Amino acid sequence: MSKRCWRKDHPDVKTNGRRGFFDVPYGTVSPAQKFDLWLPSKSDVPGRENGPFPVIVAIHGGGFSGGTKRREDMLLPMLNGLRKGYAVASVEYRMTDEVTFPDPVRDIKRAIRFLRANAAKLMIDPERIVTWGGSAGGYLTCMSAVFDGVTLFDDPTDPNLNVPAYIAGAVGWYSLTNCVTADYFLEMNSFVTSALYGDTPDVDNDYCFAEPVAEYTEFPFMNLPDSILRRFLGDYWSVDRAGFADPNTYINENTAPILLQHGTRDEIVPMQHSIEFAMNINHICGDNRAILELIPDAIHSSVLFETSQNINRVFNFIDSICGR
Repeated sequence: MSKRCWRKDHPDVKTNGRRGFFDVPYGTVSPAQKFDLWLPSKSDVPGRENGPFPVIVAIHGGGFSGGTKRREDMLLPMLNGLRKGYAVASVEYRMTDEVTFPDPVRDIKRAIRFLRANAAKLMIDPERIVTWGGSAGGYLTCMSAVFDGVTLFDDPTDPNLNVPAYIAGAVGWYSLTNCVTADYFLEMNSFVTSALYGDTPDVDNDYCFAEPVAEYTEFPFMNLPDSILRRFLGDYWSVDRAGFADPNTYINENTAPILLQHGTRDEIVPMQHSIEFAMNINHICGDNRAILELIPDAIHSSVLFETSQNINRVFNFIDSICGR
């Protein structure tokens, strides 16, 4: 038997000598309500040094309890966009040491409204905003795709409440999208992989044991009494109420185009979450609004998502959304 694994913690990316606006507050309730806006170097955008730049909103993962807006492994894929003429807004949000659902979702919505309201001074194009995140950040990315037309996550204290929370598109990596079914599908997948494939070939020195340390055949995992999921949901932890935290609940005709990528050997968030979300979007919107791609053998937060081939694939999608 093998233990569940995910990516090791990485150091933060340094801002020294980098062009942009750093630690910009988008809210007033918590010091966590800040973002960094990384701008392309002037040499990468000759003649367009002052924008307006299309912008990638990077939303870090970390189980709603860890990670930072500058953590290398959660930001470098997005920073590839700087050389392509994109700005990158890396957003911090309140985590479970401060709040529970729905406040982290409200933070992302408020940050998007702030970016749109202040686009001119930030040198960005408010009509070409694409969100991108993995794991918990993937969940928040999926939520951002349904913001336009949904008022539940509006912050009544937001001075930009009249600004649309519209985004042009989204990229969700190994995203949690159903707070009720995670353990059910993880157990199903463990039977299938044990019977057909054995241990995953996706091994790398950059992986470590997931927390809590557990064999991939041990259940429950997400539904343990002190699991990251229960801490995130707080008072919404119940079969009857958890649906309020499910992105599927809020799919509407204004749902943004989204690219969903998930590893077939993910033992933290089952691939069925991305499959289900993509199917539901396309059933409701009827125009292939969601694109689903499964990464063979990839585990949660796998290095296979960050190959040059896949990064190019993601940017081809973002370019198509941003009309480039």
